[in-house]
Amino acid sequence: MKTDEINTRNSKYYWDLVNRNEDAPKAAAPAASKADEEEDEFWWVEKMCENPLLPYTMEEILAQIAESERQFAEGDYMEAEAAIDLIEAELDAEDEMELELAEAV
Repeated sequence: MKTDEINTRNSKYYWDLVNRNEDAPKAAAPAASKADEEEDEFWWVEKMCENPLLPYTMEEILAQIAESERQFAEGDYMEAEAAIDLIEAELDAEDEMELELAEAV
């Protein structure tokens, strides 16, 4: 059975759809069976875990803590309010750029 509705249970289908050749014919999303859902879950985990982050060693963690304490002692940090203001300014600039692009089209 085929459907034109979005089937959020079948992530592999949509992954392939996004990464496919634009000249290829379009097909409706297949309804996922229970077996398909389980296979899809394994596929998703495998795809997203191709390059897992390696765990830090205790020495690396202690070195990062020492570096952050050194930076803090030297005053090389940003207050939370200043960081939030900076992020909001960057987001506003992005929104403004998107608006300008939308108006240009």
